[in-house]
Amino acid sequence: MIAMWAVLALAQVVAVLPFQDAAAPTHNKTAQVVSPLAEGLRAVIAADLAAVPGLTVGDRGARLRVTGAYQRTATELKLWARFYRSNGKLNGTATVLGPPDELLELAGRIESRILRRLKMPRETIAQLTYRVRPRLRSVRAVERFGAALQATGEARQHLLELALDDDPTFVYAARALDALDRKLPPRDPEELGWEERASADALVRWRAEVAASHDPARLAGDCLARFAKLQKERRFRLLVAEARAVMAAPPPPVPSLSEQLPESAEYLIVASYDQLNEDDALLREGQKYLARYPLSNGFVVVRQLVDGAIARQKERDAGKAQVAKALARLSPAERADSCRLANLYFDEHQLADARGRFQACLADGRPHPDALVRLVWTEYRLGHFAEVVRLLERIRVQAPARYRQVMQLTDELPVD
Repeated sequence: MIAMWAVLALAQVVAVLPFQDAAAPTHNKTAQVVSPLAEGLRAVIAADLAAVPGLTVGDRGARLRVTGAYQRTATELKLWARFYRSNGKLNGTATVLGPPDELLELAGRIESRILRRLKMPRETIAQLTYRVRPRLRSVRAVERFGAALQATGEARQHLLELALDDDPTFVYAARALDALDRKLPPRDPEELGWEERASADALVRWRAEVAASHDPARLAGDCLARFAKLQKERRFRLLVAEARAVMAAPPPPVPSLSEQLPESAEYLIVASYDQLNEDDALLREGQKYLARYPLSNGFVVVRQLVDGAIARQKERDAGKAQVAKALARLSPAERADSCRLANLYFDEHQLADARGRFQACLADGRPHPDALVRLVWTEYRLGHFAEVVRLLERIRVQAPARYRQVMQLTDELPVD
């Protein structure tokens, strides 16, 4: 018991309290009503601080207590923070101001002041201070996140889902959904079966390597070199399998590495699914990465990849309605024209339907160089890379003038 209290006495513990709404009625402040935005802001700051090495967020044994107020308009968000010592005396204040969509940036500036008050190492403060903070798509995501934390059961789950509807890459809500064991839709069973078998084989080999190695730094270096080799060879499925093995059996940490192997492995999984044009898997793994590594150097890149997958999904969803409207305007003769229908589906991002229509268009025996090129891009975006290779050769022979438009794909196609 004495040892436990000694550890608590030496620990860097900070308590983060909700910021009050400066515009709230006086009786609400007296009753200590916490607005959803105040709770969301508190949770964001607490989560960021909890990820800082050597720092614990909690009330018991807190050396510093953080509270304050906020004022929000349509174009401006102002935060006032106050820092109190454990004895209740004021230790300092901070005021930050900016557009509402820069809430995460404003919170980061408050967090940097907190670390300075706690006299944390300069390297730790610099890492947090210079971290890139993405703009919010909507402050409502933070409000709904805060409301979710004030709710329970199905209501909490629903509010977290609504927060992600407002900003699909708001990692704090994604992380909370993970805690509720609410994941993205199940993966395709056939794809999952292949990856599980490949990952199982890779895991056996990786565990043998870890057991045989007595030098964690060399093991990490060899593993990263292997990952780089697979990337260069465009063997992305094997890279995914081997990266999953590293995540399943993490090796001893290497202090000299800026990011440890499991973090690098998960980043490469996301990047590989981008190369494989598998948006569902990219979105699933990308949201996990964003939730686990908010301070990572790869955060911005992964967020961009996730944003791209979301944008493509929105294009596909919107395209369904546009195709239905366009089909309703066509005459029976026009609807019987496979080439015309193929282009219509392609333009509205309905690639599976476009694929069948292009194949019917090309089956009439006439040269259709435009349809051939568009079919190549359709197969590529659908991830049918073996078919892309066959079609590229067909274009090279039948439409050499168009080959230049697609020949770069030969250097981009995954090998496995």
